[in-house]
Amino acid sequence: MRLTKRDMALTKISIPAAIQSVYFRGKRYQYSDYLKIIKQANKNEKSKLDS
Repeated sequence: MRLTKRDMALTKISIPAAIQSVYFRGKRYQYSDYLKIIKQANKNEKSKLDS
């Protein structure tokens, strides 16, 4: 999964689990999509630190 600049910006805000979907910068994200993006961003950060 490749993260866009919009996806990376979404990781800067915290969304509570009670929210089912959020409209952010012209795109609707489901909470499950948000969790996938957060997981991928964390994985990318970890791989950058390991290098």
